[in-house]
Amino acid sequence: MGTTGTRTRWRYGVLAAAAVTVIALAPQIFFCLGRGGQWNGSYAQTHGDESVYAAYLNAIIDGRPRRTNPYSGRDDTASQPAAESYLSVQFFPLLLIANVARTLHLSTAQSFIALTAIIAFGAALAVFWLLALVLQDDRLAAIGVLVVLLATSSNLVIEYLLRLEDSNNYLPFLRRYLPAVPFPILFVYCGMVWRMLRAPDKRKQISAALLAGLLFVSLTFSYAYHWTFALVWTICFAGVWLGLKPQERRRSIASLTVLGAFMFAAVAVYLFLATKLGATTAEIHFLAHSHAPDPFRLTEIIAFIVLAVLVLLIVRKRVAPNEPLVIFAIASALTPPLLFNQQILTGRSLQPFHYDVFVGSYFTMMAAFLCVILCWRRLVIGKQRLAQLLLAGATAAAILSGCAQATLLSRRQKKGNIFSDEARPALLRLAALGHSDSGSLDTTSVVYAPNFIVSNAVPSTAPQPVLWGEYLFVFPDVTLAEDKERLAEFLYYKGVSFSDIDRNHFASLDNERGYYLSSLMRRGRFNPRLSVDWTPITPDEVQAALDYYANFIATFDRSRATQPQISYLLIAADDPPNLSNFDRWYERDAGERVGKYVLFRVRLKN
Repeated sequence: MGTTGTRTRWRYGVLAAAAVTVIALAPQIFFCLGRGGQWNGSYAQTHGDESVYAAYLNAIIDGRPRRTNPYSGRDDTASQPAAESYLSVQFFPLLLIANVARTLHLSTAQSFIALTAIIAFGAALAVFWLLALVLQDDRLAAIGVLVVLLATSSNLVIEYLLRLEDSNNYLPFLRRYLPAVPFPILFVYCGMVWRMLRAPDKRKQISAALLAGLLFVSLTFSYAYHWTFALVWTICFAGVWLGLKPQERRRSIASLTVLGAFMFAAVAVYLFLATKLGATTAEIHFLAHSHAPDPFRLTEIIAFIVLAVLVLLIVRKRVAPNEPLVIFAIASALTPPLLFNQQILTGRSLQPFHYDVFVGSYFTMMAAFLCVILCWRRLVIGKQRLAQLLLAGATAAAILSGCAQATLLSRRQKKGNIFSDEARPALLRLAALGHSDSGSLDTTSVVYAPNFIVSNAVPSTAPQPVLWGEYLFVFPDVTLAEDKERLAEFLYYKGVSFSDIDRNHFASLDNERGYYLSSLMRRGRFNPRLSVDWTPITPDEVQAALDYYANFIATFDRSRATQPQISYLLIAADDPPNLSNFDRWYERDAGERVGKYVLFRVRLKN
């Protein structure tokens, strides 16, 4: 079935990569075609967190320091040094994209659109190369690409069919720019470790070890969930390899020592940077203190089934336990459960669903695919017609899953993407006002955009800070108390009221006000996936948030209106909100109509 020895026929990989790339670009294509001549150049957002990455990238493209907050406008300076943030220590993909964007004069939106195509194609080729190494069969590797990258992300389809509360995790590996950029690097890294341990001579082993070490360094400063996965996977793969191949231990240990030196150095530097993180970093990223096991995630259940089947095949002598493919499948299936349960020893759990969504599910699916191939090779001997039908069915199912996801996501995100695109001309106008001829940036003139989506979009295009944004709190220069006050001010100017809310019926709130009120309790309080120790919102918490907001409004004065002082007001021209509270404290100029929005310069009343 296409065995090619050590020579890879890349045409199969390119075909699979082309299919993945077309599906990955489908939401952007649908969005552009739907907007037609009204498209203003916005990228089609497919994941909720992409806005913070876009804002941070835009600031770095503008030449701002690595330790900066695009939402507050505060930069790291000699007089006011900033702490490290979770984003600033993951600087490799950020600096790579920003430098390329500046060289090619690309905007953040253009960079994100290009990233989708580049990463989809690159990730598919990386997975193909790895599977081709392991399977020694190019056609099976190409099918594996579609199964691993498309079928793994079928949650959107399942949620739609079961009419469950839906998510927007469309092809999660493509979330820009994290985990998108390091995702293909992770698979190449695994391939280099494979080549390192299977190299026929010492020189090739050491060369592979050096390359694997450099790739691990890049992962370390790219995405925490990827480098920790790579570390545990390497320990599993090397441990099983050394245990089942005693005759190769001596030469394998030599190359593993070289790789280990890179790992130790990279992790040491990373941990040093971690000591410089802001004081609130652990809290704002929902670090939980727990020793409780976590064995029942779907990814783990599939991994346990894969491991059980592999053990059965070994016991029945259908496969050799020291076969490299078997060892690779064992390591890939074993790693996710270990990561999901590391808190049993460490007592620390940091949003483990990220392991599930962004890396563990892909490797578990790959292990399952390899396990199926091991069984399949023994069932279809002499049944070529049946084999071809099964392979065609797997290919079609994966592609159909990807197409269905693209259709569902495009419909779901349409409204929000239109909001952002309609506001883009006004944001570009703000960007023009914020960039002076001398090259300096206006990072002090605060923008108030009452629309939640537009407020989040401002920093992704313009250098000016905003009164409040969804991700203001993730940067260490903003305390949780300041974030809460700015949110309350945002809502007060907008005229949001919770007077009709019964504290015992929080769940009956519409999504927007429910998000706002829960954020006045604690950021992320609405989302049970963010922490393993999450508990349902209580009536007392609701009442405390209502009391806080009522007191904030009752005591609001001119002094609070200056914290921060607003310079611009951006509202929709045809559907302006009730800004009577805002107009009590600020006066506007005549306004400048830009597309469907009006941009006002405002000043505090005397």
